[in-house]
Amino acid sequence: MVDDDKGFRLLTGEALRAFGYKIIEASSGADALALIDQSPPDLVLLDAVMPDMSGFEVCQQIRTRQQTRTIPVMLLTGLGDMESVSKAFESGATNFIVKPANYAVMSSRIQFQLRAAENLRELENSQEWLASAQRMAGIGYWQWDSRADRFIASEHLSELLSWDISDNTASLNDFIQHIHPQDQEFVRAKIVSASLGGATESDDYRLVTLQSETLVVHQELNSSNHIGVILGTVQDVTEQRESMKRIRQLAYSDSLTGLASRAYFLKHLADVIKASNRRSERFALLFLDMDGFKRINDSLGHEAGDTLLREVASRLQSVVRDTDFVARLSGDEFCILVDKVDEQYSAAYVAERCLRDLEKPVQLGRQNVRPQCSIGIAHFPDNGDDSRTLLKAADTAMYAAKDRGKHCYVYYQPEFTEKAEKRLRIEQELRHSVDNEELDLVYQPQIDLVSGRMTGVEAMVVWNHPFRGAIPYAEFSEIAE
Repeated sequence: MVDDDKGFRLLTGEALRAFGYKIIEASSGADALALIDQSPPDLVLLDAVMPDMSGFEVCQQIRTRQQTRTIPVMLLTGLGDMESVSKAFESGATNFIVKPANYAVMSSRIQFQLRAAENLRELENSQEWLASAQRMAGIGYWQWDSRADRFIASEHLSELLSWDISDNTASLNDFIQHIHPQDQEFVRAKIVSASLGGATESDDYRLVTLQSETLVVHQELNSSNHIGVILGTVQDVTEQRESMKRIRQLAYSDSLTGLASRAYFLKHLADVIKASNRRSERFALLFLDMDGFKRINDSLGHEAGDTLLREVASRLQSVVRDTDFVARLSGDEFCILVDKVDEQYSAAYVAERCLRDLEKPVQLGRQNVRPQCSIGIAHFPDNGDDSRTLLKAADTAMYAAKDRGKHCYVYYQPEFTEKAEKRLRIEQELRHSVDNEELDLVYQPQIDLVSGRMTGVEAMVVWNHPFRGAIPYAEFSEIAE
């Protein structure tokens, strides 16, 4: 209690102590500020008119200090005019009492102010905890009143963007300007749609700070109880996305060549098939297999083979467009997914460039090697409408290219599949031919027609097939060998 009137302090102090309050007295503003700094009280009763420093000035001093700015201050004034009341509140007072005071009323007002101050402290603590949690989690929030086009951002979101909107005059467009140009219209459409009663979906997009730093954020939208008001939370997930990107790189990239791995290729192929189905588009799949790669490994070593594969991967990347997709499936097998093929950009054009660029010399140690490959081409949806069928068609066409002399490309044809299936069937049956004693050794004599004498014999195998009868060696020799 601060008052320069000793008699008022005596009477008021006794009255308030009777209500159970502990009173600390000061006779001037300067003494009061010194006592408050030493031990901040729960509430200050402050006389408005004092000789050294007015109560209004003391109240202003209390409000400017971090430690005391939330302490409730009740101004005691013998001036009941509106100008004094307004001045009391402008100086930061939370309430006022006109002298002479009714002590019962004063006690009730003090009780109310103490409860309000406690609630305010709890609210500020909660806000501090919430702000701290949001800061640690990288979460900010905003509110947009679509009818007034008034946009309010949380402190953390403002800090995130280095954006000063303390005057609360921002609009939705002001916020949109902080979004990456490629994402702006997408985000605006989502927010406007939600304000009109549309779906409140979660999305990821990019924010750009004043320092030109790009942040990836996750946004959740919610409608408010007020018509046209939309609430949004924005969480900085840049580090999480970078971590996920690194994990995907490890899982989906080939460690030797840096190309996409087989797992990533199959996932991408499935996605492209879905998109092409929706848009009724065609694309091509090129299956490449290096010709004679085993001889490189056997003669020059696996290190030279790895060097060659890396060079092949680099050349394939340089051949295709940004929208095309190159992957290493395994060993010396590669795949190229040629997006949106047409007359101007056909699969044959890509295949010809691959054959031309791959054949350029590569220095492997002391050896100058010209890589070659065989390419099979299949089209979606002509040769298959799912990943498995399409990949099998391209693989089959690649083997047809090898049969035609290698280092060429061949389009898939249905008869290739029949031939491949027949070959597989013969392979499987041959595996059982020895156990089933179906192979017989026969000798074919060689006769000199001039003398009529036998000059030699040729030993041959005949396959006594249980269903097709005797099969000459020439019909299955390539597969057997």
